Amino acid sequence: MSNLLMSKIDMLEFRVAFGAVRHFGRNLYSTNPPAIAELVANAWDAYASKCNIYIRNNAMLIVDDGIGMTDNEFQTRYATSGNEKDTNIRKPDSMKTRPYMGKKGIGKFSAFSLADEYQLFTKSVEDNQWKKITLEQAILTTTEATYNVPITRIDDLTEISALFEIDDLPSSTGTIIYLPNLKRNVTTNTILA
Repeated sequence: MSNLLMSKIDMLEFRVAFGAVRHFGRNLYSTNPPAIAELVANAWDAYASKCNIYIRNNAMLIVDDGIGMTDNEFQTRYATSGNEKDTNIRKPDSMKTRPYMGKKGIGKFSAFSLADEYQLFTKSVEDNQWKKITLEQAILTTTEATYNVPITRIDDLTEISALFEIDDLPSSTGTIIYLPNLKRNVTTNTILA
């Protein structure tokens, strides 16, 4: 295992299978419900017992209390896309094994059919702080083999909690996706779908 993955990382190096990611991330979803379903499926795969969606001021927050991602998982699982997905994932001792929904690691890019950029916060049992990245749609159009994204480490989620006026964000583990400036309005049909 490389030193990069054994110590805290400060940069996420996305490895992108360009054709597949461009197609699935930007062009596949012309409506909100299937794009949101892809993001919620990631919460299922992370053994979340709860996944909430908040909508406020043309922004969306998807919050799960799953296992979050270690630095190693963040780099080797989240930042690698378009390859056959390794379904051997950490499982909480108290839970039964779930059938894995993700296949190619491209569901995360469905967020770009909802907004041109998003922020992701994640924390695993190994972490003392939340890891935060901001992904921009430019990741889909790069011609480079890798795309580097800085990781910020934060102590708490006060800022994001205040934006949505919610007090029950997870504190120990989980993943949060913040989508500012939604491209399409969220309607009653989106919520009911």
